[in-house]
Amino acid sequence: MTVETSARHARGAGPPLPRELALGLALFALYCLVDLLPAGGRTEAAEANARALYAWERSLHIDLERPLNTWLAGHDTLTVLADYEYAVTYLVSTGLMLAWLYLRRPDRYRAARTCFALVNLFSVAVFALWPVMPPRLIADLGFVDTVVAEGTWGSWGTPLVDHANQLAAMPSLHVAWAVWVSAELARAGAGRATQAAGALHVLVTVLVIAATANHFLLDVVGAVAVVGAAMWAAGRPARARRRVRPPDAFFLAVESARAPQHIGGLIMLDAPDGSVRAAELAAVVRARLDGLPRMRQRLSAPARFRRPRWVDHPDLDWDWHVTAVTLPPPGGDERLAELVAALQDEPLPRDRPLWRLIAVRGYAADRTAVVFLMHHAVADGMGVIAHALRLADTGGVDLPTAPRPRNPLATAIGLVQLAADRRPRKAPPVEPHPGRRSFAGFRVPLPEVRHVARRHGVRVTDVILCAVVGGLLRAGPGPAGPTLRVAVPLMTRTARTLRKATTPPPSWWTCRAARWPRRSGSG
Repeated sequence: MTVETSARHARGAGPPLPRELALGLALFALYCLVDLLPAGGRTEAAEANARALYAWERSLHIDLERPLNTWLAGHDTLTVLADYEYAVTYLVSTGLMLAWLYLRRPDRYRAARTCFALVNLFSVAVFALWPVMPPRLIADLGFVDTVVAEGTWGSWGTPLVDHANQLAAMPSLHVAWAVWVSAELARAGAGRATQAAGALHVLVTVLVIAATANHFLLDVVGAVAVVGAAMWAAGRPARARRRVRPPDAFFLAVESARAPQHIGGLIMLDAPDGSVRAAELAAVVRARLDGLPRMRQRLSAPARFRRPRWVDHPDLDWDWHVTAVTLPPPGGDERLAELVAALQDEPLPRDRPLWRLIAVRGYAADRTAVVFLMHHAVADGMGVIAHALRLADTGGVDLPTAPRPRNPLATAIGLVQLAADRRPRKAPPVEPHPGRRSFAGFRVPLPEVRHVARRHGVRVTDVILCAVVGGLLRAGPGPAGPTLRVAVPLMTRTARTLRKATTPPPSWWTCRAARWPRRSGSG
């Protein structure tokens, strides 16, 4: 798989087209339902609301609709062009924008479509609850109804669309759709000329709706407010995902130069030529970066009363994030363990994404080790494994990194436990000069472990954890001594079982994975 193909695949495809068309029809049906509401009192209310808006505009001295309408009515050609602009351009621009996003920017389409749907839902709610009559339909205000005067084909109020809801002037959907198109052009990073055309379309639409007496200027204010509310509501889930969760913020709060809070993995790669170059690793990460957003985000600047957020950091320092080192002779497990321990002692700087990949040469003639570091605020132990597998293109293994849905009963029990928990009698001892971290790996006879697991009806991981706990009890403090807390994350997966569970990855990513435990007393 080439880097270009992988990057295109990571951007994903748009949602099914039939479903999107059904959503559009549902929105249109909802709009039509408003027009089917009982007419009793709605027309009178719409006229009263329109007169109130016009009176408010005059009190603010922004009632420019009458002069614009009078001027336009004196120019027949401009009147026809304005009527057709009102009837056509907002539909064409919106349709082209949705089609372009769906076909060319599927990564932006879903968010943009959600925002557009909310614009229409909010507007329909206002139409239903607070109808407003267009100024051209209120005879004694002195406006010229250019739609009727010129017989504009296809415009609202003509026989072709006589069923359209004409008590829906606030907010102006024409302006709302034009503003949405202009905003999405800016969000999608369109060229300056294209964005300027979008902004010009908004300005022309505002002038047209006022000059043709289809809307008041305050309807424009309502349209902008609706688009702003829709953008805020559509972006709320994304903002929530960018906020550092409380459990992750804990690891940021307790981190210090003496107690780094990153975790990671050690991956052994088959490398027939004896080494894997950092450029090869960087190419793999680049190809999959869009599918791993935290790897291209850093923490925001600290604030006193707000948890940090994840912000985009597009200019990655690849020479730092993906590097290569060579072990001193004779290499092997002992030298590798020393290097991993040293890397564990170095905190990850927070002015960049909190991860690193280090290709380790000199371990063996046909094997290269890769050290994968990631801060605990980015992912927990299983999350690190999931990131590593996704980088390795092992799409068949599904290891979710997102937290599971909360159980309300478990949450309530947890709150009661927290309320009943007591403060420790004394602060835990802190060594004035703590020693450096150490790293060690061990090999287990997997067939024997599997036999024990089958015999007792448990998993292989359970057997290994029991063995680790037994070793800690033998080496740790006695029953009367202080409590010892140790986190032991494990992954028991060999290259053979990995190949069975996944699609075939690139040859040099076929690997045996091992995990290292965090420091005793830290979890």
